[in-house]
This record gives sequence, C-alpha cells and structure tokens, in this order.
Amino acid sequence: MKLYTSNRLEQLAHQLTDALSTPLKSPLAPEVIVVQSRGMARWVSLQIAKISKICMNYEFPFPRAFIGRTLDAFFPQRAPEEEFTIEAMTWKISRLLPALALIKEFAPVQNYLDQEDGLKAFQLSEKIARLFDQYLVYRPEMLLGWERNPQENDWQAILWRTLAGEHEPLHLARMHESLGAMMTPLPPESPLPERVSIFGLSSLPPLYLRVFIELSRQREVNLFCSIRRRNTTDRIFPLR
Repeated sequence: MKLYTSNRLEQLAHQLTDALSTPLKSPLAPEVIVVQSRGMARWVSLQIAKISKICMNYEFPFPRAFIGRTLDAFFPQRAPEEEFTIEAMTWKISRLLPALALIKEFAPVQNYLDQEDGLKAFQLSEKIARLFDQYLVYRPEMLLGWERNPQENDWQAILWRTLAGEHEPLHLARMHESLGAMMTPLPPESPLPERVSIFGLSSLPPLYLRVFIELSRQREVNLFCSIRRRNTTDRIFPLR
C-alpha cells in the first residue's frame, strides 16, 4: 500500500493523477477510486480532467460497496448483502421482539412493546438494526464474543444470536478473524481491479482498513490522505 499525504486536496489530486499515469494492463479496465461522497467523486473527476485534459472510464464506489465487492471475491459463501442491511434486520427484529420480550433479560425494552403501539415497536426495531449495523463494522469482536458465549445474557447479545443464527452464511463480523488466511492469491479472472485508489476519506473502520491492507498484497492500492495543520506542525491523524 502506498500512502500519499498533503494538507491541500488540490495537491493530492496532482499526486493521484501522477500515480494513475501508468496505464493498466487492459485498456478497457476502469480506474477505481474509492470516495466518501458523490460530491467528492465529482470534484476528483473535474480535477483529473483539468490536469490530464480528460477523465474517462473511472469508477467512484463508496467504501462499503467496494469492500463488499472485495469480500465477495474471497468469500463466495458469505451472506448476501441484503440479509444484513438495516432494512432487512429491522423487519426481522420486529418479528423476533414480541416473543423475546417475555424473557426477563428484555425488561429494558418491554415498555416499548407492552403498549398497543406497533409503530413505536417498529421504530425501536429500526434503531436496534442501525446499532447492529454499526457493530458489524466497528465492533466485530464484540458480536463474535456474543455468538461464542451463550452465557452472555444481555438482551442485545440474546437478540443478536437469535438474529444471526448459528449456521447462517458468513456476515462481516464472522469474516473479520479469517481475513488474512482467506484472502489468498486471486485467480487471473478475478473481477477485482488491478489498481484501486482511496481518496479524501477522513476515516476508515478498522475492518475496512484491514481489507485494503490484505488486498494490497495482491493489487496496487494507493491511499491519498489529507492532513491538517495544528500548532504550526503538520500531523497525520491516524485512521480510526
């Protein structure tokens, strides 16, 4: 993995253009630049066009979408993305909560379920689903601990074990520990790009960063990081 830093985005754009000046092996292969927003994608494309006089055949995926593509290449048995989206988990949780609410460990949430207010219960399910979505990305070790320890009786742990299932396909947290072992050399026909650049992201979840590091063992990965000035001294803030 190659790291490029600057306290000015314009300078980073020049470094990006220089790094991409070497052609890819296939003239039809798109250049992949991972960005945080559509606004940044638009800005980067305009900067490349300004510097190189052209910007064509570029892809600008968001981090989660690109990580999904990468994991699909290494873990074909992983759970389909839609199984653990916030929307899917919301509906599953809303079906599970009425029965689980009879367990004493669920006393903290019973006030939301005892009333005849289906909307309130559904809104609670959505908030829990959003929380689990964050756990999958930022706290995979905690979810794995819940799955491996049936004696963990916190209501969130019980709900997660019921939701995830013991023999369900791999989700993000279950892949976390085996990334290094499973991300073995890719076959020549792999759909992953020959080169990927990460531009202008203010932070990356540790899981995402691990995937990019493992990918860099087999593909060219360029990280373009903006640094800020504090107390007249340049400092690179670590990715969280």
